[in-house]
Amino acid sequence: MLRLLDANLNRAREGLRVLEDISRFVLNDRPLTAELRQLRIQLVVGTPGEVGLLSARDVEGDVGAGRPGGERVGLPSLVLANAKRAQEALRVLEEGASLEGWDPSPFQKARLTLYDLEKRLLGLVLRKEKREKISGLYVVLDRAFLGRKNEVEAARAAIKGGARVLQLRDRVGEKGDMLAVATKLRELCAREGVLFIINDHLDLALATGADGLHLGQRDLPLKEARRLLPIDSLLGLSCHSLEEAKGAEEAGAGEVGDDWDPPPATADNAPSFARSCCGRKCRCCIRCAPRTHRHAPRRAPQGRSAWHWSESPPERV
Repeated sequence: MLRLLDANLNRAREGLRVLEDISRFVLNDRPLTAELRQLRIQLVVGTPGEVGLLSARDVEGDVGAGRPGGERVGLPSLVLANAKRAQEALRVLEEGASLEGWDPSPFQKARLTLYDLEKRLLGLVLRKEKREKISGLYVVLDRAFLGRKNEVEAARAAIKGGARVLQLRDRVGEKGDMLAVATKLRELCAREGVLFIINDHLDLALATGADGLHLGQRDLPLKEARRLLPIDSLLGLSCHSLEEAKGAEEAGAGEVGDDWDPPPATADNAPSFARSCCGRKCRCCIRCAPRTHRHAPRRAPQGRSAWHWSESPPERV
């Protein structure tokens, strides 16, 4: 029994260390790293009979030693594999602890805590991968602006012109009609490898499986939107000041829209808050091209990830 407990303590600690280092070195998430570290340390210092466990260890006599591990395909699979490894080990420890006169409750508590940390960590990793695709041209298809023009054809032209992200905006349309359009755009974006974002409407984002939702300052609170969205969904917020950008970051926004309108649109006259917040936890600043100009530059200015263009795609539509 001591060999069983020793092996599973090692599995749990090793799995937690992998998760901790992903949070620390890949995500740079200080609070989550601290929680994972605390959970791992509790297993190190809170386990009785360490000398007895080491004495019972028999690596050469382990009939299951040397088996190859499963293949990892990407960071999300690494998170899942090590979270499951630690959770399974904690369950074995919980079951076997009482047989050695140990209190099983710390292992149960650690296992339940890890279920929540796994969800949070995996969500951060998945959203990070999506955020890294936000570069270059970010096009907003405003149905009111397009008028009678076909939204799908406009989206194709935007993608052909270099758009890497498409956002559908419609603040007055019928939901049934909007859903049909959004579904077609979602299918197009999926085929072309372009991110698809819904503006304002959480229900449409959920119904179409959009890559994300973008809200305004007066829309649904970010905390509630994040609770309702899938863990891999991007969540953005339009901001008009550094204070609003910082508040968005603290509330869980993954990208902020820098919505200002002074001509001309150049990298040199970018607002200070975009450069201040870029590189923070949100990791993505979007510059909104001034509405007084018909064409946005193809390259995003220094200090932000992408141009956010809301008047017309780069090709005639």
